[in-house]
Formats: sequence, structure tokens, C-alpha cells
Amino acid sequence: MNKRLKSKSKLDLKKIDAEIRRILLLAQYRSIDLVSVFGHEFCSAPISLCSLEDSSLLNQQSKSKDTFDFLKEKFPVAILTHMPPRNQQQALVIDGSSLLHFYPRAESNVFQYSIYLLTEHIIPLFNDYSRIDIIFGSSKSQDVKTFIKRHDAKSSTQTKYDKILRNYLLPTGKAYQNFVVSNRSRLAAAIVECWKEKDAIQKLPPKAILVMAGPNETAMKLEKDEQPIDMLELESNHVETDSRLILHVDQLIQNGFFNIVVKSIDSDVIILCIYYAYLPGLEKLVVDATLPKKSLKIIDCTYIHNELIDNFGVNPVLLLIVYALSGCDTCSFTRNISKRTFMQTLFEAPRDFTDLENLTVLPINRSDISAVEKLYVRCFSSGRRRRQSTCIVSSSGTISHLNQLNQKNVSINELRSLMAMAAFKKNATSIATSLPPTHDSLFYHCLRVSRQVAIWLQATNGYIGYPSSEESGFQISDGRAQIQWKSKLAFPNDRQLSSRGKHKGKCTRCVCILNQLPCTIFCQCPMDCSNRKTSETATPNVQTMPKPATSADRPMRVSTFSSTLFDYEYSDEEISDESSTSIDNVPVADMNDVDDSVPELYFYYAIRLN
Repeated sequence: MNKRLKSKSKLDLKKIDAEIRRILLLAQYRSIDLVSVFGHEFCSAPISLCSLEDSSLLNQQSKSKDTFDFLKEKFPVAILTHMPPRNQQQALVIDGSSLLHFYPRAESNVFQYSIYLLTEHIIPLFNDYSRIDIIFGSSKSQDVKTFIKRHDAKSSTQTKYDKILRNYLLPTGKAYQNFVVSNRSRLAAAIVECWKEKDAIQKLPPKAILVMAGPNETAMKLEKDEQPIDMLELESNHVETDSRLILHVDQLIQNGFFNIVVKSIDSDVIILCIYYAYLPGLEKLVVDATLPKKSLKIIDCTYIHNELIDNFGVNPVLLLIVYALSGCDTCSFTRNISKRTFMQTLFEAPRDFTDLENLTVLPINRSDISAVEKLYVRCFSSGRRRRQSTCIVSSSGTISHLNQLNQKNVSINELRSLMAMAAFKKNATSIATSLPPTHDSLFYHCLRVSRQVAIWLQATNGYIGYPSSEESGFQISDGRAQIQWKSKLAFPNDRQLSSRGKHKGKCTRCVCILNQLPCTIFCQCPMDCSNRKTSETATPNVQTMPKPATSADRPMRVSTFSSTLFDYEYSDEEISDESSTSIDNVPVADMNDVDDSVPELYFYYAIRLN
């Protein structure tokens, strides 16, 4: 993937919220199809899926902690503080990036650091394992992750080297951390070359087998008193370490290792190991996710795989898909909804989401994401959103749980319109940041998810057929890669969204009259204007959002339930259509005035709504 655009784009949430409030106010005077209107994002990128600091980046939230906590809750027996008993020889597969977390000693060069890692952190492990495989990620890995902040090229000013030699003096402390961020694969390549030297090989215990793979496509086997041997069966074009780890697990099984430990703190690896615990011949697959200087954290992936099927009725591939949908290094996290909520929603009714498997067949189309839309609606309407009130007062004054919406046939665009109206009524500080993505943006999110899942499902293949990025939610602009967030323009082209007629006299020739539209609170005509009397004499029903009438003033209900079921106390997590923008129908000067006028107008109208 080519380098992405370097220009930073920060969304103006204040103006976006002001426009949403303006539209919701207009809807009290005119028959505006709010479901259609809220099928647009009102900005260049979906706020729920992009970084608020830079809208060209993916939103990122808690990954490992949420995943581990969920697994611990559902499968407490599978979370161990000790290694399971060993009945036969075991193999260990190590995520090489974890080794680079160990700081080099002061004044150490690359060769000395390599020997330190080998003697202090690898060789002692041969007391328990007869074979150890160490896998480093490809140099392309950082390109794949360039759309998340911690891997963004702009986030580091550290010098990048074309090649790192064995005698290069390594920095220490924070300087070493920054060095690794910019030169991870190059440092890994230098370490691998050092381990291939005779002085390093002779430090291995007798009969111990050390296999090194990455950061290039080759793999090498080292044994004491032997020359390095190329392992052709482990040559691979895998970019990410997580999938290449699984390739090694599969090859180990073919070589008679049926009890395998994978050492990694990456939750992507944990979920992949749970999925691939079905591999023929494999007796036990566990992940050692222990952090340095912390107590052991062992996950029995074989047990979890079996429990998913036998006790929860969850197809392991659905867990893999939902994990990607809820966010990873190549797919957006969804603002306000944690990974835990996504997975819990799947577990509550797994049969409702069997069609998520449509995402495993490329290319996907818009009809393939109906189950995804259902999942999102249930997650947003659940009471598990962080710091989210679990119940609210309905219009009749009774207590109604948010999860009552789970049984309703609600589209995600309809959900957006209802949540926006509920937030508007409550005078919420922000509306835009609380809303789910549009159906359009969700489709492009699913394209990226489908690509990632397709890669994971090929993990046991040495050479992965990588789906085209340009057909998977990305696009190339001026030779650089960008995320393709959506196909629709930011705003709908609906003349009813124009407002603020300048005519101050009797409204017989004003813009509203000429366009056959009722005057609104934004107009400068008198309050007793005959063109808005009819609109204001009737008490608006916020439960009804009219669609454009096929005959004069004929509203249609677009929902079978009340928008007042929504409580807008959302929280932040850890952080092609031929229509044109509605701003085309509103003078720029009027749009600039919206920020100042909307709060005052809101308080005027909030009294009427309540």
C-alpha cells in the first residue's frame, strides 16, 4: 500500500452539531425525511469510525483489555496462572516483536543486543520446549497500519534506516523506543543475521531447534554444530506476524508437535488461535499473554474453541468476524461501543447473526451487511455502552430498557435519526459524536473488515492472496493511499433544508413562498406570518418523522417505536449518490450564523417539544 496523504484533517464538531440542530428544527416545520437525511454523515468522514484528531485515520480504542476481560468472564476455566501439564514434547512460537520490548544494555551494539536476547530470553526456554519458532513481522507491516495513530508516519520524527549493521550502537530508554517504532523490521533483520553467525549458534543447547522467520519471506533453522538451513515449507509472503504465527503452528503439527504454546500479548493472535484450535492433530493450543515482570496469563484456546461450539452455539468464525468488525489495527473501532459489547451481543443471540459469514465471501455487496446492521443497532440500543444509563423514562412516564429496541426492525439510518432527535431534546452537548455510522459508511467499513477476515482465513497458506485494497475500502489519490469512508456526499440535496428567508415584510414573495415551503423559526418574518402559522399552531410530534409527502401535507411514520426510548448519555471510549450538499442551498453567510443562533433557537423550541 502506498504512503497515505500527510495532510492532517480535524473535524469541526461544533459546526457539524449546529447543522444537525438546524435540520432537526426545520423538521418541526416541514415534512423532511429525516431517515434519508441521516443517511449522510454531515462531514467528510464518519465521526463514529474516524479519529477525531485526524479524520484520515481510523478510530482506535481499547483492544487487548476488552478482549481479555470478556474471555475471562465467559470462560474463567480457560484463563490460567500456570502452564497446563505437559504429557509430551512441546513447541513454542514467539511473536518476535515482544523480544524488542527488552531494552539493550548501555553501550550495546546490535550484535551484543542479539546475543543478550538469545542467552537471557530465549535459551532458558529450551528447558521446557524442544523447538522454538520466532516470527518477526514484515517490513510492509507498518504500511498496513499506517492509518492508526501509533503507526502514523507523522507521529515519529525518528530517523529511518535502510539497513542496520551489526556494529550499530543502539540507544537506550525512550530513545530506544522511538528507534524501534521507526525501524522495527530493520532491527529485526539485523538481529536475525546476527543469530545466524557461528558464535551465536554455538550458544544453543544440544538437540535444541531454533527457527527464525521474517521479516523477509524466508525462514531458517538453527541447531548447534550445524549450518543454518533454509526451511522452504515456511517461506511466506505474510505481512502481519499474527497470521504467520498460525502458519508455524500448522507446520509444527505436521512435524509431530501436538501441544503448542504461542507467546504474544496481541489480542489478534489470541482470537486467531481460538479460531484455529480446530487444526487436525492439535491436542492443546494455548497463548502465553504474560507481560514482562507480571504474573502468568495463560489462555487455553482449545478449551475456548470447544466451549464456543458446545455450550454457546457460536461458530468460531463469527467470533473472528465480530472481532474485526469491532476494531483492529486495520479496521476502525466504533466510537461509544466497546469490543466487549460487540462480542456480548453476538453471544446473546448467535443464530441472529449467522449471515455475518457473508463477509467471508469476496467481493461483498451492500445486501451482504444486513446482519452487520442488525448487530450495530443492537449494540447501540443496549444498556452496556460505557457510563450509559440502562433505562430511561418513556413518553408515558414508565421505565423502558434500551434493550427493548432489540426486537424492533430498525435500520441504522433510522437509528441515527432517532438518536439525534433524542439528543436534541435533551440539549446534549454533542449530537454528532454519539451517532452510529450511516449505512453507507458501514458498508465501506465492512469492505475493510472483509479484507482482513479473508487474510486471516488464509493463515495456514504460505502465500496469501491479498485482496485488492482499492476494492476493499481504500482508494488511491495522487498516488497515495487513503481510506474510502463513504460514497455519499456529506449533505443531502433537499430544498426543504434551505432556511432563513431575508424578507422582513409580508411573506408573499419571500424565498420560502417562492419555493412552496413554510417559513421557519430561522426566517426574519414576523411571528404571526401566515406562512408559518399553520406549522406552529400544531404541536409537533417528535415520534413521527414525516417522509416527503406524495400529496400535500401527508406525513408518514417511519418508525414503529418512539424516539423517546433513547437516553443520550453516551460516552467516549478510550480513547454512488448523485445528491449534493445542502450547503449549496444555504448562503455561506447564513451557515456561518448557525453556530450562534442555534443554541438560542434550541431553548426556544425545547420548551415546545417538552
